[in-house]
Amino acid sequence: MEINYERLKNIELFIDFTKEELYRFFESVNYREKSFPEGADIYVPGNTISETAIILSGVVHVMQLSYQGSESIVSRYKAGQMLGNAFNITREINPFSYMRCATDVSVLFVDLLDIFQNDQNEIYYQKFAINAASFLARSNINMTKKINIYTRKTLREKLLAFFYQLAEQENSRCFRLQFTREQLAQYVCSERSSVCRELGKMQDEKIIRIDKDRFELLCWNRESF
Repeated sequence: MEINYERLKNIELFIDFTKEELYRFFESVNYREKSFPEGADIYVPGNTISETAIILSGVVHVMQLSYQGSESIVSRYKAGQMLGNAFNITREINPFSYMRCATDVSVLFVDLLDIFQNDQNEIYYQKFAINAASFLARSNINMTKKINIYTRKTLREKLLAFFYQLAEQENSRCFRLQFTREQLAQYVCSERSSVCRELGKMQDEKIIRIDKDRFELLCWNRESF
């Protein structure tokens, strides 16, 4: 693969890299690029993950399958983010997560553990380590946000907690929902029919306004969520 600086420079792991640093970095590490079609699994349960996938394009959902066979979406990853990094670093077996392409996806595979164990004292290694640490910290924050949704008692509370998070990201009452209704139901661990019914009630009660994938929170009480 030929390294494309313009393609990589805005990815979080390579923020503040000069073109020369980026080329020198990839000259010193093992990497490979691979494309996956929509619906394909990048990682499946039961395997050791020896490489981290850096998403170059597309969207990937981290899925979990219950013993009854129902699927839930744990998180959503897009271009510039990493997949499988925790398992790659610890070399632990992935026990339960399917990392599935929600669109056609292109990824760059690198071995984070190998990079972190490199004893070279180059500035670009330091930049990479700092950027990776920042990403890992943000991943923990996002998991805390997901726990905040899961621990709500009712479906309405779960939906509102999620919508408030999206509104906070946009710093606006209005936001675009990037999930289908089925995916939204999976994300909040519910059934599509129940989610659609609850969304209808919330519209009737003037809590939200929905126009296809455009949502507006009509009741804006930050302190509650």
